[in-house]
Amino acid sequence: GKSKKFRSRKPKKIDSFLKKKWFNIIAPKLFSTRQIGQTIANQDHSKFKSEDALRGRRVEVNLGDLESKEQKTDDRIFSFKIPSQGSEIGCISQTECLTIFDGYRMTTHKRKSLAKKHQTMIETFHKVKLKDSNIIRVKVICFSDSKEKLYYRTKESSMKKRNVRRIQRMIRNSIEELGKNDSNNLMKILVDRSLENKMLKRGNMICGVKDMLIEKVKVIGCSENMMNDIVDLQQR
Repeated sequence: GKSKKFRSRKPKKIDSFLKKKWFNIIAPKLFSTRQIGQTIANQDHSKFKSEDALRGRRVEVNLGDLESKEQKTDDRIFSFKIPSQGSEIGCISQTECLTIFDGYRMTTHKRKSLAKKHQTMIETFHKVKLKDSNIIRVKVICFSDSKEKLYYRTKESSMKKRNVRRIQRMIRNSIEELGKNDSNNLMKILVDRSLENKMLKRGNMICGVKDMLIEKVKVIGCSENMMNDIVDLQQR
């Protein structure tokens, strides 16, 4: 037989999760449910710090899981982000990661359920700068209201181009009003649908519309020197 020194030795299998660490993800203070999940990262070793791996991570949460009052099957999803400068401003501790608002969207099944025959869809995009220096892009959708004549084509089914342009102008002006608010107030507006209701009333003064909804909000820019203020505003 082979001598002991020539026998092949199989390397021992080491569980990679023993070298990792779990962190709780904390939502902004506006919501009643603060702990929204957990994320994992490698433990500190030599020059590597776990904070470096956690920076910039994003998480999406349904509004039903954030608010106890809301239904569990809510059709709105909020996106949060661990700031890229987390370790410098104390966003990442030994067990927790604080997050800031990063976006909002409608669920796919809700979006698809709105599209029907014999109606005009109006999409509007607009970019606005908030009070706390966050720059957001908002997408709003609405549809022409043919009332009970939904199943066959009528004059109400198609909207004239001039009315479409008037409604889009009204929506842009309404979105521009968000510039007076900060990210915290923006989240409140998205939760209580106050802006959507206001735009629907204004839109019906121009032409019959329905399902005036904010489909998507995306944070596309932020001043680096304002990051401290944004975290203080949303978390502390």
